[in-house]
Amino acid sequence: MRDEEFGNWTIKMTTKDTDEVITTDKEIKEIKHGVYLKDIGCQKITDLQLDKNDLVYNGKQRYPVTIASSEEDQLLENHKDYTTVYKNNLSIGQASVTIKGKGSFFGTMKKKFWIHPEKVRSLKVKKKGKVTTVSFKKNKGRVTGYKIQYSRRKDMKHSKYLIVRKNRCKIKNQCKVYVRVKAYKQIGKKKIYSLKWAKK
Repeated sequence: MRDEEFGNWTIKMTTKDTDEVITTDKEIKEIKHGVYLKDIGCQKITDLQLDKNDLVYNGKQRYPVTIASSEEDQLLENHKDYTTVYKNNLSIGQASVTIKGKGSFFGTMKKKFWIHPEKVRSLKVKKKGKVTTVSFKKNKGRVTGYKIQYSRRKDMKHSKYLIVRKNRCKIKNQCKVYVRVKAYKQIGKKKIYSLKWAKK
């Protein structure tokens, strides 16, 4: 059941078998404020997306471009129609951005995103006898290790994997192998990998 008294702006939500009030004072104020803003022609922010091109660690704070829209599918402009606040956006790991409407737009939305290790650089693969040595430049950002995939086939079918801590390892093999590498950082039970492979 739902009882509404529009004159005094009180809202009461009840279940079928109890008169327990489940709407908080804060929620009532938000509803009142939202209805008022709509009455004067304002729109609520209803969608928030991020440009994924800015999600790679580079030693500086990352500010992925925000793409926000209103309930009438109007594309909004940052700084003009809403403000943005980023948190934990310096290191590899999970960060977040919160936007808040301004001017003719209202509402708050929050989006979490992952900052990934950069792509492995200077990958070298050298075969000598029955041993192939794989080496590359050490990643910045205090990565945990590297995932190395290798195969006799260029399309990487029937490949094998190695997880190593250092930026150099040896593979025992008879034939030439194709190699690709990603860096990763362990955060809790989750491994955050580079978005792109380094290939050789």
